Amino acid sequence: MAKAGIQKKIKGGDQKVGSDKPLRKGLSEYHRVFRFIGISNPGPDSFNEIEYINHIRSGFSYAIIANLADQMEFSDDDFSSIFHISKRTMSRRKPEDSLNAEQTERAIELARLYVRGEEVFGEMNLFKEWMNRNLRALGNKKPKEFLDTSIGIHFIMDELGRIEHGVFA
Repeated sequence: MAKAGIQKKIKGGDQKVGSDKPLRKGLSEYHRVFRFIGISNPGPDSFNEIEYINHIRSGFSYAIIANLADQMEFSDDDFSSIFHISKRTMSRRKPEDSLNAEQTERAIELARLYVRGEEVFGEMNLFKEWMNRNLRALGNKKPKEFLDTSIGIHFIMDELGRIEHGVFA
């Protein structure tokens, strides 16, 4: 689970975060991604990439990182590395502070990855276990070690596609 530093950030925030419910398959990718992030009503269901771009440009609140840390079961150290934010800066941020466009985009990419992982593995817990395993196909590294760059996230997305199609390197 996420460390107390991130958990404290969402207390008192006005944004609804988190859900213990599994992501519903009947929802669009857009709605599943935003539900995973912790935004219960992201807007119309008429998804296209422009909706993601609009959210990236306007920026998420810092509470989103706290929710992602909880959902992904990552530590403060993990998120400091992934979002390229020092732990000291993280501790000074308020839940209502805005993420910049790069950080917001990273949050969306991570949520898309986890939604996709649940689709491929059938259960979020199985995907989370896979993310924490050293894999020969990844040079004996854990998939989560690649999440600090967009290319790394896309690399893991491609790996999920190979798993889905039964192609194991």
